[in-house]
Amino acid sequence: MPIVNFSNTVTVVLAIILLLLVLYIGKNTQRSWLLAGAVMVFLILFVGHVCEITLIKDMSTELRNALNTSVIIDFVFVLVSFAGYAWLNYLHSKGENKQVLEENSNFYSKKKKQKKR
Repeated sequence: MPIVNFSNTVTVVLAIILLLLVLYIGKNTQRSWLLAGAVMVFLILFVGHVCEITLIKDMSTELRNALNTSVIIDFVFVLVSFAGYAWLNYLHSKGENKQVLEENSNFYSKKKKQKKR
């Protein structure tokens, strides 16, 4: 059986509710690392399901279908939670009047200019 069976609709609904709860708490407390933790959890589940598919040689078609469904849903959850993390990080930096992308690009352009000299 899969680590977490995402072919079951109840499990998917509970995971969605949990992800929305973490997103809500992260937004209200301005802690985007909560969503980073969710990304890591879904990545670990994704890797675990892929390992199960590759390591178990003789499995029934029902188990293979459940694992394939779980891998696809894991991937969707990774993308959604990463998008939520990026959105919370953007809101947090906007609230502190920081411009994260411009600071990073200025940092790299200064490094390149220093190397040219």
